[in-house]
Amino acid sequence: MARAGVAVGGAALLWMMTLCSAAPARAQACTCPGCCQLVPPPPNQLDPANGPSRRELNAVMAGGATAAIGAYVAGIFAARAQNHQNIAIDSIPIAGAVASAARNAPDDRTPLLLFSAGVQAMGLLVIAAAATDLAALRRLSVDVGAGPNGCDVRLTWRLP
Repeated sequence: MARAGVAVGGAALLWMMTLCSAAPARAQACTCPGCCQLVPPPPNQLDPANGPSRRELNAVMAGGATAAIGAYVAGIFAARAQNHQNIAIDSIPIAGAVASAARNAPDDRTPLLLFSAGVQAMGLLVIAAAATDLAALRRLSVDVGAGPNGCDVRLTWRLP
């Protein structure tokens, strides 16, 4: 009985292969006007005329900071409620929440700690991305150097 099923399945597969390979498939030609043309690339986003304004970038930075600070506070409170606390380590942003989740037994606060660390990291990434766009928009340049005589930092800018 099983051999008959294999034979029928093999014959059906062979029949489908011959039907599919009978004629090569061809794409139809495009008949609508203008649909096959390439779309031009978007304009430069850091151009002051086309890109985000300073107010928008400041708002993005404020939103990222609000998310990061809120998640940091939630992570601190969740870490303080754990059985095994280490206040010096638990108060470090991002790493403290992960360390507290790894140090304690998995319970209902572990996902909150890991979510808190993720939101803190995303908030800091949003701040960094908006700050680099803002620096490019304001044409700021920060030079950091270190040498045998010490370190120095220079902030330069160009007026429009």
